[in-house]
Amino acid sequence: MSHEKGSWWMRGLTVGVCLAIGGLSAISVLRAGGTLPLVRAAEDPQALPTEALSALLTAVPETCDGAAFPARRTIHGALADRTDAPDAVTDAARRTAALAVACSPADGRALAWHARLLAGEAAIRAALLSQKTAPADPAALRDRVAVWSRTGGDLPPEAFEAFESDLTVVLSTWAEPDVRAVTQALSPAHRSVLAERMAALPAERRDLLNQFGI
Repeated sequence: MSHEKGSWWMRGLTVGVCLAIGGLSAISVLRAGGTLPLVRAAEDPQALPTEALSALLTAVPETCDGAAFPARRTIHGALADRTDAPDAVTDAARRTAALAVACSPADGRALAWHARLLAGEAAIRAALLSQKTAPADPAALRDRVAVWSRTGGDLPPEAFEAFESDLTVVLSTWAEPDVRAVTQALSPAHRSVLAERMAALPAERRDLLNQFGI
């Protein structure tokens, strides 16, 4: 009799564990389903109107779901280039970037994105942290160079060194059209830095960049 009771108890425990695992799997599927429209929209955000993109950002809850942050970053970037985007989009981007950093404090891309949306010393601090964690990541580099450039000639010493380092990575390793896009966005105050970094490149690389108008 006791053997039967033990057997039923084990069967009940097994069923309970299976149900719990099944429940967790269902939750994961639901979360993935909620994020999926956002991820798909980010694949080609230009194909959707502003209202649809804004509605997607609002409809999908902001959590620490890692797959959602790159998609949100892409969509916010697309909206930032549109003149018909509501002013609230920028504030929403700042909140999302702050949450991305809170969820993953060592994510260099998130830090660089947040830095680009901040201003003053807060932007510089976030950009410096980004360089330590993602020194050569292309997306992070683009955002950091934008931060350094808009600051003009008033960069503090540590930030100026970081800017020189980032610019050297871009000039040395990026494809020529991408280098041109970054260097054209530099402020006039940093043209002398660009000239110095160019002069330090191997002659073959420098000549190649010059052919692209850099």
